[in-house]
Amino acid sequence: MIAPVMKLVEIFQQRSPDHMLTITGEDMPTNDMTLAASFQTDLPAHEALDEAFRLTNAEDWTAYPQLTVAPGQHASTSIGDVVRIDGQAYQCGKRGWKRIPFNQ
Repeated sequence: MIAPVMKLVEIFQQRSPDHMLTITGEDMPTNDMTLAASFQTDLPAHEALDEAFRLTNAEDWTAYPQLTVAPGQHASTSIGDVVRIDGQAYQCGKRGWKRIPFNQ
């Protein structure tokens, strides 16, 4: 039996709460992001994105042992935040995820 290939999933959030004021449908800036959490998974990318969103929209992120939470305060993942899966980044939008370049 072949072992599943694990992927690193990293959740980056906007540092500035003002980013929510700029939502008009265009791409959100990604130059002021901070790593909020990460986890390993063998899920395909589209399922890993849903899992990242679910885990980081809980009241208590520490309730999920698979989630490594970075120090500091974090909000729920929302529009403008970025999830990177093994180097490929996706930005949370009004209706799902958009693949983006991301060099952080």
